[in-house]
Amino acid sequence: MQFRPLWKPAAMCGLLFFAVCLAPCQFTGYGGGLLLAKETDWPWPPPGESQKIEISRDTLVSTVGGERIGSNGVAGRLKVKGQQEYVLFDIDSKALKGKIIAGALLHLRSDSPDRAPLGRVGVSTLSSRWREGRSSHYLSEVGSSCFEQAFYRHQNWTVPGSTLMEACFGRGQTIWKFADCSAPDEQNWQTCAVEPDVVAARVAGLSHGFVLADEIGQEWACPEGVFEYTWLPNRHFKSTESWNSAPWLQVWTKGADHEPPEGITGLEVVTRGLKAGEALIGWRTPRDLGGGSTLGYRVRVRSKDHEVEVPKYQIPMAGEPGQEVWMHLRDLRFSGGEEVEVSIAPVDSAGNTGAALSRKITLAREKQLPDLPVVQEFCQQTPKTTTDLPQVGGVNVSVIDVLDKMDPISGNVIPEKSSGYMTENHLFSGKRKQIHLFSASNEMIHFQIVFNRQEGGASDARIECNFAQAEGIRTRFYDCRPVKIGSSGNGLPYLPDPLTELQGDASISLKAKSVSSRGERFRSLLCEFYVPHKVSPGKKRVRSLFKPDMRGLSSNLS
Repeated sequence: MQFRPLWKPAAMCGLLFFAVCLAPCQFTGYGGGLLLAKETDWPWPPPGESQKIEISRDTLVSTVGGERIGSNGVAGRLKVKGQQEYVLFDIDSKALKGKIIAGALLHLRSDSPDRAPLGRVGVSTLSSRWREGRSSHYLSEVGSSCFEQAFYRHQNWTVPGSTLMEACFGRGQTIWKFADCSAPDEQNWQTCAVEPDVVAARVAGLSHGFVLADEIGQEWACPEGVFEYTWLPNRHFKSTESWNSAPWLQVWTKGADHEPPEGITGLEVVTRGLKAGEALIGWRTPRDLGGGSTLGYRVRVRSKDHEVEVPKYQIPMAGEPGQEVWMHLRDLRFSGGEEVEVSIAPVDSAGNTGAALSRKITLAREKQLPDLPVVQEFCQQTPKTTTDLPQVGGVNVSVIDVLDKMDPISGNVIPEKSSGYMTENHLFSGKRKQIHLFSASNEMIHFQIVFNRQEGGASDARIECNFAQAEGIRTRFYDCRPVKIGSSGNGLPYLPDPLTELQGDASISLKAKSVSSRGERFRSLLCEFYVPHKVSPGKKRVRSLFKPDMRGLSSNLS
């Protein structure tokens, strides 16, 4: 038989197969590309002896709606369908232990040979345990495998929230390739090549089985110039429940390999920037000595309290000899900063395990808050007088909380405050001319700057205020405009309510005619500080400038 080569996964993107047929003109295409039946010098069958390996279990899982939790372990036929349905299957690999696998063919009996035979399929390793189950027709079964979970209601495929696709086809430290199937024969049997390393990974215990996928999806044809389009056809084939029609794997082996790989000689450990209890561990792929190739690794982690086998979805497959690989150790319930012993053993393609390298490492610690200087809040000790307040052109400057409401005539604050609140409070010290603010990164913090026009002071004062920027800290100002809320006899006829954003430097007028309330003496600006993501932790000092006399008021932002 003539076999087309296994294409690398990268060929899936943009590679078009083209066929030119003589008249009468007729094309058949897969997913927008044309299929070329091309001669190749790739040797087939592979060298060595072949043997039949039975498929021991299989099931169908679906990504669609309620079928996502359904099981088909005892269905008489299975199917693959684009990105919607996948087949899991497994073999008993004991007969292949210690042998060098040269090639493999998957034999499937099509149950839709005329409507939708198998075209191009991918076969992947599987990095999670799974269970066939005893259901069919997408009925959910607790403990059996479905698309959502490896063991429904008991165990995820990998991390919480994962699906099957996190444990196959390149995700979860898996390997895969795809190939074109042969056309159905007279008994509707079709064959598809399987990458030897995909089979070897199962023999070596580096995989829990296989996942089969349809790599075509949509089809189109143009018989006699009439365009026909088929959306995700159902490609059915018989399951292991179908006796003489059950699928099977033909495997070619060439010689034996009983020599383990060389040992791993060194580890590199990185914990900086990782979550508590995690570590990045790197090492170089050792050579295999027995004729096969180093394929993967087994890893165990032991602390003084318990020992765990690292799940396969965390352990990298091997590279070429000398190539560096990395493992992200996580989700193993070890504590931050805990010292553990990591044991890594290389495994070759015939299932031989090399000597394990053991090393004690310290996992990432709990992230510590930076050692910041303590900023004491201002607190009122004794009633302060207005002589402690900074002045600008006969106008006293004070700072109050963003939630305070102030009567623009009397200066009374809601909620009611103790004597001296305007001079010194939890944010502000008039005597020191300082404001203390506390913030995390990516937060906005606010306060009000209050201007109190004094008797004898400028009746037409115009106050301008700005804050110098520090490490990207940004400020905005809003004018708190007074509105009438009652009659003059009720004590609070006006209160500041709407906020008007001021463009550029803050500037407000204290002219009596510029406001709606007669006798207004108090006016406030709402100041908004934004602390960006990348600002460094620590104490920041920002100065404000008030015109017309340019006196400074410092702001300590921690």
